[in-house]
Amino acid sequence: LDLVTDWWFTYKSLGLHGIDINDGMYAQTTLALLVFTVMGTISYLIELYQTVFRHTEPFSWLPLFTVVFEDAPQIILSMVLSGTFEKQTSKYTLEPPAAFNIATSVYSALMKVSDVLFLNYCYCCKFEAVGEVDGDEEYQKEH
Repeated sequence: LDLVTDWWFTYKSLGLHGIDINDGMYAQTTLALLVFTVMGTISYLIELYQTVFRHTEPFSWLPLFTVVFEDAPQIILSMVLSGTFEKQTSKYTLEPPAAFNIATSVYSALMKVSDVLFLNYCYCCKFEAVGEVDGDEEYQKEH
C-alpha cells in the first residue's frame, strides 16, 4: 500500500508542478520525490527478493535503508509539496493524496522500526535461527 500511495502522490505532484530543475522549488521538490519514489520501488523489489529467496538470511541493512531513503523523504517531501510549512493558520488540513501518503509512510516506518525493537530488545528472550543454540545441533543429529 505504501508503494502505491508513493506513486499516486508522485503522479499527482508531477501533474501539478512538473519536474523542471530550473522551474522553482515545487518542481525541484517533485523531482526529488520522483527519485525517492524510485528508490522506494527498488527497496520494495529487494524486500520481495529477500522474502522469496533469502528468507533464512535476510539483509540486515534493508529496514534502515527503507526508512532513511524511502519513508522519511516521502513524509518530508509530501509536507513540502502540500504547502504545510507555508501556511500561517492553525486550521490547516492536508490534501487527501498528501495525507494518505504521509500516513502510509509513517505506518511503514513504524512497522520496520518496531520489528527490530520488539523482537530483539523487548521480549524476555532473543529469537535465534535453528542450529545456533548450544545442543540444538546435537539434538538434530540424534533424532
